[in-house]
Amino acid sequence: MAAAAAMIAASPPPMRRQPIEPVPDIVIRPPRQRTSLPAVIAPKSPRQWMGLSPMAAIGVVAIGVLLAVGIYVFRNEIAARVPSEWRSMLSQRA
Repeated sequence: MAAAAAMIAASPPPMRRQPIEPVPDIVIRPPRQRTSLPAVIAPKSPRQWMGLSPMAAIGVVAIGVLLAVGIYVFRNEIAARVPSEWRSMLSQRA
């Protein structure tokens, strides 16, 4: 028994457990001195395709006008090729 009592006396005291703190989702750190200036944002370059957009619109309108003129000029030839069931729908007589 004396050995057991000596062993108990020689053992270190039980360690206290520190309470576990929850880990935060976001850590806010103080700002550094060199980061106090705002970020330099490079200017946007002018877009090259902006000049192309009006030209494309003019081209689409021009193709539409040419198509309409072609249909009007060749309306008799087109009407001759249309099936007879459709001719009643396409006739100009009301």
